Amino acid sequence: MIGAVVTLGLLRRVNTMRSGGAGRHVMGATLATAGVVAFCTMTNPLYALWFVLPAGAVLLVLRVCSQLSSRALCRAGLVLCVGTALGMALRIPFAHSIVATTEDYWHLRDIGASLAYHARQVSDTLATRAGIASLCITLGMWIASIVIALAVVRRGKVVHSFIALSACLGPFIVAVAVIVMGSEATRYLQPWAFLPFLALTVLPGVEFAARGISRRILAWLPARESIGTLRAAGVVGAAIFLGVVCALTMPRINATVSVVDADLRCVTDWVDASGRTGAGLFWTMRAPKAYAADPRQIVQVDDQLHAGSWLANRYDAVNAQVTFFITDADSYPFSFPDASPAGTMDVISCGRYAIHDFYPVVAPLKPAER
Repeated sequence: MIGAVVTLGLLRRVNTMRSGGAGRHVMGATLATAGVVAFCTMTNPLYALWFVLPAGAVLLVLRVCSQLSSRALCRAGLVLCVGTALGMALRIPFAHSIVATTEDYWHLRDIGASLAYHARQVSDTLATRAGIASLCITLGMWIASIVIALAVVRRGKVVHSFIALSACLGPFIVAVAVIVMGSEATRYLQPWAFLPFLALTVLPGVEFAARGISRRILAWLPARESIGTLRAAGVVGAAIFLGVVCALTMPRINATVSVVDADLRCVTDWVDASGRTGAGLFWTMRAPKAYAADPRQIVQVDDQLHAGSWLANRYDAVNAQVTFFITDADSYPFSFPDASPAGTMDVISCGRYAIHDFYPVVAPLKPAER
């Protein structure tokens, strides 16, 4: 998200700079933009969906509207393409640690299922007052960004048009792309929560207001000789403020972290005393694994008993002899093989957790799915 906003500002500079006397600055902005694009793509290709795709579409729209020259379009497009390609290439050395592959994200046959899923998500959101309020705020801001974009584009200033169109077209393009990918990951739609607000930065009159505020601040500042004193006073004031905040908040923070979670303690005490290895689903086992004396005693699995490979140490599952499962109210029912130990399980209740112990039977774990 931060990378998308930063690159938007950098690309704005690339689009508006002219060669000649400012050639060095043009090259600097271009290289900086390509570097950010490459770094963001390397760390998470989702960045290409959130920014590269919408930005490319906006650049084409500006060219069609004759607000962007062919040269500027080619330069910006080259920056995006080269940066994205470089970022993907930089992922190659880390291939052994990357679990998800391209096939995990592209499900072109599931476009209908994806559309139906997101429609249900909207319907479920509308079932609560908080959901209605959040959708109204989101759609209201998006509609406002469209109105701002129309007003800005008419003025013909490419700097503002690029930001405004990115703010209003970006969320829509991302939503269409997510559905076309056949994805059911609602979190991929996060640009709806931050891109439309960027339109406020180019709202007609904001630029003049910002300049007026800047002049007033500059007029208020003391002479150059007093800057050192002002800085020292600022440091002292900040230190005092932080001290007061810490004094007021630390007792409550200390009391909160000192509270013993009885349910979690029950699980970890049982696991530590057993000396054996168990397993659980991603969200269920994370806290017990973190607080167990030996975290290797709890292995992450899915409901089909495949060893988990998402944010987990995959070596924990190597030759693991799983003899119990940890579940909670949100756990999926485990799918056991034909030789099911379900009939011989002892269930230990630990509040919101339950430990299903089937020792001496060992549950056969399957290899992690890629």
